[in-house]
Formats: sequence, C-alpha cells, structure tokens
Amino acid sequence: RGGPPGDLYVVVRVQEHERFARRDADLYAELPLTFPQLALGAEVEVPTLDGTGKLKVPPGTQPGQVLRLRGKGMPHLRGRGHGDACYQVVLEVPSKLTAKQREALEAFDRAMQDEGGWVKKILGG
Repeated sequence: RGGPPGDLYVVVRVQEHERFARRDADLYAELPLTFPQLALGAEVEVPTLDGTGKLKVPPGTQPGQVLRLRGKGMPHLRGRGHGDACYQVVLEVPSKLTAKQREALEAFDRAMQDEGGWVKKILGG
C-alpha cells in the first residue's frame, strides 16, 4: 500500500503429535504386543496419519525391534515420496492372569526347561 519494501518474518510452531514422533520424513510410535504375538507372528492393525494400516509381525520378533510400513510417513521435503511409519515393538506383560492363563504359562515354562531352557543357553550348558 505504498510503504517501503521490507522483510517478512514468519514464526511457525509445530505441535507434537499425541502418538507419533518425527525424524526427518519417518514417523515413530510404540507398538505394544503380547508374547504370543511376538513368538508366533501376527497381523495387527496400526494407526497411521491417514487412518489405520495392517502390519505383519514376523514370528520370533524381539522387543525393541522396529517394524516399518513403507511410504506411510511424512512427505519428503523438496523431493518425491513419503517416509516410513516405524513401530518399535514393546512387550506388553499382563499385570493379572486368570487361572487358565497362569496354568498355560507354567506349562510353557516347563516345556522350555525340558528343552534346555534359556538358563542353559546363557550359561553354555
């Protein structure tokens, strides 16, 4: 409006997402899974920015492992495509067990001990 030319300053504040943390174009979230899902494998529904997606959990997945949904992250800046949605596996341990669940876990523990168990593997026995 007839004023002198000058600089424009814009301040942008990015609010944190309730579920995802961003690293470049990749998004990270925790994925709580049960022991049977980790040991046997599963297909689980996971949250994405645009709804939900199906994620295949391979048998023998370990806690702390990161599973990815390719192309479900943020758009690459000054480039093509999207980053990944990454889910860090967290072992969900129930705080209370039913009698049937306890019995099944005790039977599993006995079976593991019969096959040498994890203690022998650690101690080299």
